[in-house]
Amino acid sequence: MKTVVIVTDSTHPTLTYAAVELRSFLEQTTNLYITLKGSHPDYLFTLVKDPALKETSYAVRVSGDKGCTTVTLSGHNEACVLHAVYEMLERCGICFDILNPILPAQLDLSALVPGEQITTPFVKQRGIRQHINFAMDISSYPLAEALEYIRNMARMRMNHITFHSYSGQWFGYTKDGTFKHGGNFFYGTRFDIPSTELFSRNIRNRAIYCIPEIETVVEQPEVRSRMATGWLNTVMAECKRCGLHVQLSIEPPGETHEEGVAICREVMKLYPLIDTLELVTPECGNSNFTPDVAGLKAYLVELFGASVLEDKELVASLKDNLYQIEGGLRHCARNIKIVAELTASPGPCLPAMAIGAYITCPDCLRVLHFIM
Repeated sequence: MKTVVIVTDSTHPTLTYAAVELRSFLEQTTNLYITLKGSHPDYLFTLVKDPALKETSYAVRVSGDKGCTTVTLSGHNEACVLHAVYEMLERCGICFDILNPILPAQLDLSALVPGEQITTPFVKQRGIRQHINFAMDISSYPLAEALEYIRNMARMRMNHITFHSYSGQWFGYTKDGTFKHGGNFFYGTRFDIPSTELFSRNIRNRAIYCIPEIETVVEQPEVRSRMATGWLNTVMAECKRCGLHVQLSIEPPGETHEEGVAICREVMKLYPLIDTLELVTPECGNSNFTPDVAGLKAYLVELFGASVLEDKELVASLKDNLYQIEGGLRHCARNIKIVAELTASPGPCLPAMAIGAYITCPDCLRVLHFIM
């Protein structure tokens, strides 16, 4: 029986995971004997970070000497090393898909011919923006299936994921002096399951459609909120293990600056694993009025100071009757101030900060792009 040795730095969780993935797929598609130690193997796989490679780049290097095929799987960072593993496995016949890997009956190791292939993805941040509030997205998945979804993203060489949470879904907040717990899935809509054979055969919940592990506590708001946070933190932990950059996107609730800063600090405590916290405007702006160009100029000066009108391209982009613009500008200005305060006294665990516009009008987006 031919033997395989897999060597990597086991102190980094993503490199350890890369070795586990390589071993798992070799065990499923070959009859090789796999070990982490051994002399004179038939195949030697070395997984190593190589900062000399370009950002996001990964390489597959194959050489042969004295009956041993040596495969060096390297990348600019640990995530890139993982991508090199999948690149090599795909070359040998595995097709990676968002539903599940499609395995050949036998891995074609003859595809490992001597040479070097360096891949530099055209897009640095590759991934999905998940608005986790719909009955058909991963926010309804059992935890095990949500984790496998994340693993399949990484297998497709994605390296970024954004989770967007509306207020009251994955974090609680205070409104009109009353605290609203998180865990209000699907815009807070409850989906009771009809007691018919069709539904019982196809849906794993018993009475209420949601994350199956949370169904038994749906009627307990505090426990449900805590379990929702735990579910998402576990998913985020798997993202990190798989080398994905984790971004959490929120629309800061409340109206005042102080309310916005307070909820951001609370969200960062709830989700300590995030790499980036993104503050976006409400969907379509949530405007209070629709200004003409003259009113829009005055409003811009009110929010950002007179110097804002020195940008000629910005001024040229202004139009009458942009119904999303007032709310978009108001919330964008608030979010900029929130970020300024958070970064002024960052503390030990402040993630990177991002600002976005959740706006569907291209003309409004153009104005907000100049502002940001």
